[in-house]
Amino acid sequence: MVKGAACRPRPHAFMFSSESCDASTSSTWDSHSLIWPNGNCWQQWHDSQIWRHPVLCFSKNALVSPLTTLPSQALQTEAVKLFKTCQLFINVAIDAPAIDYHVSLAQSALQVCLAHPELQNEFFCQLIKQTRKRQPHGQPGPLQVHTATTGWRTEVGKYAIYCQRSLERTQQKGERQARPSRMEILSILLRNPYHHSLPFSVPVHFLNSAYQVVSFDASTTVEEFQCRLNQDSGVRKAAQSGFSLYTDDPTGRDLEHCLQGGIK
Repeated sequence: MVKGAACRPRPHAFMFSSESCDASTSSTWDSHSLIWPNGNCWQQWHDSQIWRHPVLCFSKNALVSPLTTLPSQALQTEAVKLFKTCQLFINVAIDAPAIDYHVSLAQSALQVCLAHPELQNEFFCQLIKQTRKRQPHGQPGPLQVHTATTGWRTEVGKYAIYCQRSLERTQQKGERQARPSRMEILSILLRNPYHHSLPFSVPVHFLNSAYQVVSFDASTTVEEFQCRLNQDSGVRKAAQSGFSLYTDDPTGRDLEHCLQGGIK
């Protein structure tokens, strides 16, 4: 069973620091001022000098310190390493025959964020930084051009909607307990997940040698998965039938593990 969604932002506020890059001045900004400065106005947000600061724009250089405030030197060191992983992922083109390179980097970065929840906001800030190019004042950015001309019909727009829906599902179902599986990452990298509300699918084999393919998304719990399987195969609810799901041991041992309803 493939386990659930990407980690989500922590609810507390955080600070950006321009000490993380070669800037002429050193300053910090409250996260609220980065979202909608001076009111909920798109143009004011886009023209904000805060968003044009080098610390929030793409950089080929490695970070010398984290983008966010972290409580220990050990976490600060991990944050710098996390940015290097992000750069390696971005700088190497995705090649299907060698896709395990990117799968390994993605799993490594997400495992670090699961092991150290304090780094989750840092990782989101790094992704924002590395996906935003610095635009001259008055020149529309790529996102503004997309929304002004074609809205969300472009591939970038579709991915934005997919990410929004994934985040909403994660907020509803809670955080995951394990990093994404290889199959989950492959589905995101090599397919277009925004084409389907349930972008992943796996076959479930029954004792009578029959099987049923069940689709799910990155936040689907075992309980939800089992309910969908029961509906598709005509099996009564688990409380009435005693039906359970088992998975093979991932290490290859001759064992089967019963999947608990609350996990992803």
